[in-house]
Amino acid sequence: MDKRTNTIVQMYYECSACMNRNAASYSGYQPLQQAVTTLESRIAIINQTIINREQYTKGITFEKKEKKKQMAQYADAMRMKVQAIALSHNDQAAYKNANYTFSIIYRSPVTSAIAFAQNILRLAENTTPEDRIMFHISDRDIDDLRSVINKFNVVSTARRSSVVIKQTTGDVLQDLIRETSNFIRATMSALMGNYKITNTRFYMEWEHAKRIINSAQHHAQITGEVYDAVTQQPLQLVKVIATDGIRTFEDMTDGQGIYKIPVNPEIWSLTFELPSYQKQQLPNILVDSGEKQKVNISLSKSPSS
Repeated sequence: MDKRTNTIVQMYYECSACMNRNAASYSGYQPLQQAVTTLESRIAIINQTIINREQYTKGITFEKKEKKKQMAQYADAMRMKVQAIALSHNDQAAYKNANYTFSIIYRSPVTSAIAFAQNILRLAENTTPEDRIMFHISDRDIDDLRSVINKFNVVSTARRSSVVIKQTTGDVLQDLIRETSNFIRATMSALMGNYKITNTRFYMEWEHAKRIINSAQHHAQITGEVYDAVTQQPLQLVKVIATDGIRTFEDMTDGQGIYKIPVNPEIWSLTFELPSYQKQQLPNILVDSGEKQKVNISLSKSPSS
């Protein structure tokens, strides 16, 4: 069970033990017990759906990392050849334009990594037949790079789809927990008035159970590091904005380039802004209840800077 489910079950045990100890004839116990038993049954079904989805997501995530690594390796090998050609022609602009190493591509977000690899592919495709022969760039090399880029793009799309489905399932569970928490709170509160005077101990134990109910909302956090795409040095004072389309939270990176944004379990979009650097946006960041979701990113300088 996840943390939210455990909270509801713990809440049920608190209420049950409280009533059993102090009010054997409590008339509200039976419907309350029936409601929570039904809840546990429904949660078990939804929880299994989440487990199945997480297993699929983990498989997709592992495949995504492997495909990204493969794309970075192929792109880096091609980069060295393209840069060698640029040096042979004393073309500093082309050399700089191809300067995306394995580390830069592998550590960059999906959209940026694909763009960097595609840039190297485009430069390789534009080389002359003579240069290709001299620097050992075959048609197979170009086709292989194009293929690994496409495969990484496909698995990244599958990962985004699984994230959305997982979040939808989580929303159903959250709504179910919220509705049942409200039902238990309302049922117990309506019947606790008498015990506030006639049985102080029972009433105080119910107040303790209510605190457990109120803790059902687990917060989460998005954190990570922001660094320069070329120097790999951490960037300070980067403005990081997280939004779910309704709420917005912000933070600034510290001297180590680290940011921390407390959020609710939800799908978030991140924006990274720093003067003289290109603004970056990352959509569909799924954060589960109680989770610290780590999102690292590199920023490139603006062309005009």
